[in-house]
Amino acid sequence: MKKLLCLLTLLMLLGSVFGKVINTENIVEDDSFTYKYFSNVINKYEQVFNLILNNDNSYINISKGLYYNLTALKNEVLYYKMSNITSPVTYIIPPFYDFSNDLYLLCEINNKFKKEKTLEDLERLKILINNLENYIKEIESIQLKKENETLKFDTENLKYLIEIYKMKFFKKRLVYNGTLKIFISKEDPIIYEKVKIFGLADNGSIVIYIKNLRSNISEKHTLEVKNNTFSLYYSFKDLSAYMIYAKQNNKTSNILYIKTSRIPTFIYTEEKFKGYVNLPLNISGYILDYFGNKVDGKIYFLNESYRVENGLFSISIVFNKTFNETFLIKFSPSNHIYKNSTKYIKIDIKKIPLFISIYTKTNTNKIRVHEPLTIYGNITSIINVSNIPVYIIVDNKTYKKIEVNSRFSFNISFNSSGNHTLYVYFPGNNIYERSKSNIITINVEEPNYLAFAIVSIITISLIGFYYLRYRKDKIPENKEHVEEEKDKYNFIPRDVEKAYKLIFEFLTDKYNLPKTLTPRELLQKIKHLDKNIYEKLDFITRVYEHSIYGKQKLDNSIVEKYFKDIENILKSENNEKNT
Repeated sequence: MKKLLCLLTLLMLLGSVFGKVINTENIVEDDSFTYKYFSNVINKYEQVFNLILNNDNSYINISKGLYYNLTALKNEVLYYKMSNITSPVTYIIPPFYDFSNDLYLLCEINNKFKKEKTLEDLERLKILINNLENYIKEIESIQLKKENETLKFDTENLKYLIEIYKMKFFKKRLVYNGTLKIFISKEDPIIYEKVKIFGLADNGSIVIYIKNLRSNISEKHTLEVKNNTFSLYYSFKDLSAYMIYAKQNNKTSNILYIKTSRIPTFIYTEEKFKGYVNLPLNISGYILDYFGNKVDGKIYFLNESYRVENGLFSISIVFNKTFNETFLIKFSPSNHIYKNSTKYIKIDIKKIPLFISIYTKTNTNKIRVHEPLTIYGNITSIINVSNIPVYIIVDNKTYKKIEVNSRFSFNISFNSSGNHTLYVYFPGNNIYERSKSNIITINVEEPNYLAFAIVSIITISLIGFYYLRYRKDKIPENKEHVEEEKDKYNFIPRDVEKAYKLIFEFLTDKYNLPKTLTPRELLQKIKHLDKNIYEKLDFITRVYEHSIYGKQKLDNSIVEKYFKDIENILKSENNEKNT
């Protein structure tokens, strides 16, 4: 049931969350899931009545579970309605919630009635059954859509079971025997809850007295008695004990002593939170009361208190170790008319993941024996890393241990020819997960002295050539080459990594920046160099990191915006060149 509730709430939000990227002209209205969910609720109602009729006491727990689930859903709907998020659930929930509330109360009174059959409880059951029948009429009037089909709830079996219940339990009736009697539909109401005060009397006028025993203030309500019955709907406004009785002519009824209770409150937040060691974890939620109103007060968590304002709370906390445990959140309202409430949540704290990549700037990874080779590396994480101890592994043996930052490099040379493998390994610590880089293969060849001599001669010749060339007047730039450079930015590959490399190359060339910059470093450079494209590049960089480093699957709309922003940057820059 909880899974269905969560999914229903999620589906209720989909239209508002994604409405900006969907062409509403192509949407076909489909309330199938909502219809299926509430049809299942009606089946549960039928199950409760079947259990009552078969004297199976499990009906109490089932009706209680139904009531709490519908209460949670009602408050979810109210909360999202405050944010202008609505759905068919908004107008469907009221009669279902009212039905669940009165069904739960009926089950409790029914259980009591089986042990001690009093006419007062019998009358309460009659009132509740009458309420349930009215709610069914409201449910039957609901119409949902599935393309061109109208969906209406089937309540025939539920109405049949209610009729059988009435035949079984309502054989006795309250009969007026000349004695003035007064009853109440609920003996322990909460503050502001509507209850029914009713009774038997002579036809004519009657006065009901309601006295607050704490403040000693009394109220009088004059009613008309018809067919020897009277009734008054009433809400208690104070947390107190009350005395209720009726007077008619020279008659005084029995006295009811009622004690009101505080209004229940509910904590609404995620069931599970995930975070990382040494990074702030945000736990947020809201507090609503029994009637769906926002409640203020304080949240207590791990011996610390946090304010709840306008029903909302937010907890920011840092953990210095990994764990997966359950914790208790407590709510204490600022107003004494509300009850405290608690909720258990699960917190899963993990080490921070690292992604290590290494590369060379040679095309073939071919070097000579004893020739130094520079290896470049990047460490990507959700935070900037520094002084991370890593091991350089060559041919599956530890070559050396070095401390590196998010960008690093080191030199290496080989004493023997052949193919050698190399990677960087971080064993992990209390904060970071262990990580292994990609493996690169280095092809080491013996020195070729003849080739060295030839290269030396060519080098000297080239130096002479360029010396002579730059003494001449400057030759105009080759137009065909310029056009070729310009055209290579007109086609954007439909691949996240390749597209990013294109924009990276474009921006580093334009601003004469090093090619060894990380995506984050490039973003910071552009922030100071060109604020007009910074916002787009920030989005492009985050998408690239989530896709390439985080290996996350991206929504199609996100990917389309990614390519569009790259295209807009390239177009705007080319337009500047043309003007």
